[in-house]
Amino acid sequence: MQISRGLTNLIVPIEGKMRQVSSQGRQEPPELMAKAIGDAPGKSVQIGPGETYTVAEIEGAGTILRIWMTTMQP
Repeated sequence: MQISRGLTNLIVPIEGKMRQVSSQGRQEPPELMAKAIGDAPGKSVQIGPGETYTVAEIEGAGTILRIWMTTMQP
């Protein structure tokens, strides 16, 4: 079945699963959640210069719908 990307097909169901991956761990299953830093304000994950952080490792294809990032002002 070919799915048009136009607004007329906005409500046509598409087979698949939706997941939220968050440093705040709001949704199950736990293995999809990033780990927050203890009781830090905002439950943020701090990543230093040159460091990497794996938010999630999920098998299969997918689409990133939203990324929220902030930076610390010097």
